Amino acid sequence: MKAKLPGVEFKQNFGFKGFVYGLLIFSIILGFSGGVSAGCAYPPGGPYTGHYVCGQTISQSCEMNESLTSTGTCFTIGVGGITIAGNGHSITGNTAGYGIYAYGRNSATIKNMRIYNFSYGIYSYGLSNNLTNNTANDNIHGIYLDSSSSNTLTNNTANDNSGIGIYLKYSDSNTVTNNTANDNEDGIYLWDSDDNTLTYNTANNNTVVGIHVRYSSNNTLTYNTANNNSNYGIYLLDSDNNIMTYNTANNNSNYGIYLYLYSNNNTLTYNTANSNNYGIYLLNSDNNIMTYNTANSNAWYGIWLSSSSNNTLTYNTANNNAYGIYLSYNSDFNDLLNNSITDNTNTGVYFYSLANNNNLTSNLICSNGLDVNDSDTNSGDENTCNTTQNWNDTTGGYPCTYSCNMNINNPQFNLIDPPLGSPVCVGTTTNITANITINATDPNDPLLGNVSVCVNVTCAGGYNVSEKQYVNFTGVLQANVTFNVTPPAVGQCNVTTCVDCDGVIPEADENDNCGNATFDVVDCSAQPVPAFTPIGILILIASTVLLLAISTGRK
Repeated sequence: MKAKLPGVEFKQNFGFKGFVYGLLIFSIILGFSGGVSAGCAYPPGGPYTGHYVCGQTISQSCEMNESLTSTGTCFTIGVGGITIAGNGHSITGNTAGYGIYAYGRNSATIKNMRIYNFSYGIYSYGLSNNLTNNTANDNIHGIYLDSSSSNTLTNNTANDNSGIGIYLKYSDSNTVTNNTANDNEDGIYLWDSDDNTLTYNTANNNTVVGIHVRYSSNNTLTYNTANNNSNYGIYLLDSDNNIMTYNTANNNSNYGIYLYLYSNNNTLTYNTANSNNYGIYLLNSDNNIMTYNTANSNAWYGIWLSSSSNNTLTYNTANNNAYGIYLSYNSDFNDLLNNSITDNTNTGVYFYSLANNNNLTSNLICSNGLDVNDSDTNSGDENTCNTTQNWNDTTGGYPCTYSCNMNINNPQFNLIDPPLGSPVCVGTTTNITANITINATDPNDPLLGNVSVCVNVTCAGGYNVSEKQYVNFTGVLQANVTFNVTPPAVGQCNVTTCVDCDGVIPEADENDNCGNATFDVVDCSAQPVPAFTPIGILILIASTVLLLAISTGRK
């Protein structure tokens, strides 16, 4: 009988059984992995039972577990109501086809995808789809909604596309929030798309337009940024009844905000269009309302109306341009009310020939090369200006009702007695003296010789006192006022002082004439007793006698 080496029998018997066991283990592992090496695997979260690769139609929710490359279209969504999750993986094309194609599909979600180098990064034709946190860069068009309504686009990036970053065509009632569309031809483009809401989007450094709205109405654009674009920041063409609020369109090569060709009945409020060639430009656009917009430091016009009528411009600021507000030919029956137009190098307000029947009222037009130039027949009143050509206010002024030299603004109010930081005692009548310094263009204006100053003091415990005094600010633009207080409770008192509180001095802005200061009220009876008052001396003598007695006793 031959001896058996240890392990030889196991080795001999292992052949077939080992193969079976190994195959079983491999099958188990394969089952858990779903047999997936790359693609969009399903079901999401595993264990996976299958996967999709580029060129296939997706009919159930899946998630990417590896990046893919594609020749032509990668994924086609075959049913609605599913989710495609990229998990940060990418699909990269060869410039043709669609990254993700969803035609006639509703309520689908596409999220966390990275899509590059297709004709269309994401193409959607459907309702109520949700596109979130996707990147669609280096395509012809990044994200394209065609005849799609009630979709939500949030936190997507569509940069460096040769065409449009985010494109809504014949698409209504969509919500587009916090997306970035930079370095495209056009950043965000609405074509014949109504009732959409665009909020907190960024469209910078595009070669033509940041945000482009064409043949589109009743859209709301709020807190969007369209800066440093090569032509237009925000551009509306033949688009009506849109609302634009708190948008920024700065440093664009040509126009900050441009309303063109029958863009009527739009409302522009609190928008900023600074440091462009032209700030806000209306061409062939009527019945628009512009309120509290800022158009400063533009190379030519802050606000320019051409062939645009019946517009209302109120409380806008147009400073440090060549022209503040410029109305050229066929711009008629516009209202310019309560605007601030200062420090423009050429003209503050310019009515060009054939701009007729415009109303210029209650505007501040100061420190311009020429404040107002009227080359036709326009009128207004209650303006503040100094220099004009062919202009006088209707009832009150030559040239304007108020002079630019009459303004008082931003007074400084300092308590000088008691000295700064010194408290006032509770329950005690105390004289408070304050020094007031004002700003005025002409320190020697005779109206500064008897100016009303109103003081209002409010303290803890509901204490309130008000009084009016008249002081002389002529020359030095400073004066002291003294008033009495008897605060009933410990705490802090607030002092509000308003200069020209009775409104005798005519000003364009009466809301910047007040200043504030505070002082503390303390319980003086609780303060430490000084060392050498009579009580202090008695305490010192008693302490000395006690110490001597103790010392004598020890001896």
